[in-house]
Amino acid sequence: MATNVTLTDLITHVRQRADMENSAFCSDSEITHYINDGIFDLYAKMVNVDDGKLFATVSPTLVKVGNNAYQLPSNFMRLVDVNVYTGSRWVPAYEADSQDYLNLLSRQYDGDYDVRYFLYLNQDQGRYELFLFPAKSVSSIGVRYIKEAPRLTLGTDTLKWPSNWHEAIVLDAAIKCLEKEESEAAHLHIERDRAEARILKDVREQSVAQIRTLRDVAGRNRRQRRGGRNWGH
Repeated sequence: MATNVTLTDLITHVRQRADMENSAFCSDSEITHYINDGIFDLYAKMVNVDDGKLFATVSPTLVKVGNNAYQLPSNFMRLVDVNVYTGSRWVPAYEADSQDYLNLLSRQYDGDYDVRYFLYLNQDQGRYELFLFPAKSVSSIGVRYIKEAPRLTLGTDTLKWPSNWHEAIVLDAAIKCLEKEESEAAHLHIERDRAEARILKDVREQSVAQIRTLRDVAGRNRRQRRGGRNWGH
């Protein structure tokens, strides 16, 4: 279960682990930077465990910004998949090569079951865009993506992660404080590495459990449609 912890609380915990509660050697601003670096690094590792599917979220309605271009959310980090609505069901779109842009514009498509897309970083506008062929209404496009890592700025900003994940962030920031002071931090390195290993193991197991649940439900639904009696209750 997610547990909210504020940036102020995290800074306090970092100072405690680094034994710097009464020291001004590392400012709160520096510790905040260390904390955000730790969040980013751990998040990247967790996302890479299963291509981020555990962290995937459904995008709000996209904004069309060109004939075949749609603006992705400002907190976009990685694309998981793209689907289009046929009027009765959602079907997957297929990734294409952006180098084939002109061919994608001119080719003939076999209805909603033959939709192609590619991802584009519009550096002039500072945003990610989805190019879809053929173009579709925004209401018929479904995108799952991974958001950027959380970033804390104000003391009241909260990190909404499971409580056992906070430990790795605190340890990582405490290590950086001690290393700046040129103090021994080997014991904290060991604790942090163990904490990260536990977290990544948890993420991996949750991903596997989620896949098994989806397969169980899909299999049960197929048996029900066939009139089977063994529904796996």
